[in-house]
Amino acid sequence: MHKYSIKIANTGKIFPPSEQSGKAWIDALEKAHRSTHGQCMCLDDDRGRPVSIRRLGENFYVARFRDTSHHHHKKCRFYAPSNEQSGMQGYTRQAVQIREDGDLAIRLDRALTPPRAGAPEPVLAPPQDRAARLRRNTMSLGGLLDLLWTEAELNTWHSDQPRKLSDQDVGGALLQQARRIHVGRRTLDGVLLLPARKGEEEHDRNKEVVSSARRSGLRLVAIGPLAYFDPVRDNDMPYVRLGAPFGVPKLQVDEATRVALRRSYADELGAWQDGKKIYAIVQMALCPKSPGTFVDTADVLAISLLRLSERFIPLDSSYEGILEKQLVKAGRSFTKPMRFDHNDAVFPDFWLLDMECDYPIEVFGMNTPEYQQRKAVKRTHYANRQKYPKGWWYWDLFEHKEIPLLPSPASERA
Repeated sequence: MHKYSIKIANTGKIFPPSEQSGKAWIDALEKAHRSTHGQCMCLDDDRGRPVSIRRLGENFYVARFRDTSHHHHKKCRFYAPSNEQSGMQGYTRQAVQIREDGDLAIRLDRALTPPRAGAPEPVLAPPQDRAARLRRNTMSLGGLLDLLWTEAELNTWHSDQPRKLSDQDVGGALLQQARRIHVGRRTLDGVLLLPARKGEEEHDRNKEVVSSARRSGLRLVAIGPLAYFDPVRDNDMPYVRLGAPFGVPKLQVDEATRVALRRSYADELGAWQDGKKIYAIVQMALCPKSPGTFVDTADVLAISLLRLSERFIPLDSSYEGILEKQLVKAGRSFTKPMRFDHNDAVFPDFWLLDMECDYPIEVFGMNTPEYQQRKAVKRTHYANRQKYPKGWWYWDLFEHKEIPLLPSPASERA
């Protein structure tokens, strides 16, 4: 992950990496904020590569400008695959669009505002029942988690990444992105509950969000790791138990939601029971509070799960987890394309970012007829040398029990 010079678009002032800190840099960003953008100079050509200038509290920083990140150098800190290389291609502009200020506006399957008395709730299909090949006008709860993970760049690992993250680090990264995601007339951070330890700042913030929702009647969204599986308390899942849960209401689950959860996320639930890291995103409605009670309780309206590695990289299988560890051990830079709500799209398990071109890598670990048909489609797709000039790499468990030799990164080639 490299830094390159940034030019302020309306003044032409260029800041090399060594000058992207200190008073002159911050003053330039403050003046440019809301009026212009920056330009990344990671490649020597005439194509403009804008970067967004954003504010966080009293601080200013530069960030990716959506729909242009794939034009950057593969080693640039602002590089990311295009929407066509992930499930983002499955949404219409009604579901997600970029605002003039660089923020995002989204439309969720289930609104944050409850329906008026007597009005029915929308009937939502489980993830695997959604129609293939159709672009969606709304975003599911799982799609929202994928969006936050992508915007926070938590699905990307760089070879020079300094350290592992904690759940609180992840919560802070998600909160930063939630502040720029608009749902209706409000930003997501106003209804978002995140991992918190008792007595810390995040705990107080969660309590304030819950209090505000009691006054406004809004539904809330919580994101956090599932607590360690307890066979006694969790076998029937009467409640969703989150790790670092302080300030989050007690989340009670009805039978229909439990059935839908087990049907849609059987693999993730199995991994949770085996001790793997699983994150949940929960949409809830607060229950009336009885006089004299101090515990907030909420009904779970919807829940989606995301399996993660130790480094918080999303995984779709245990074999992906084995490969992810090998990639990290080998010092590779890579990203995990998020599926969002587009299960029918063709994109790989990971993209290598150190090959100077789009380079897909795959794990094939099943042998069902449907899976073999899907594998054949992917083989044909990746054979396109115009799209993938350096080819692609795969690990087929039925051909090789051990991981084959990975391709050398571009920096090691002559």
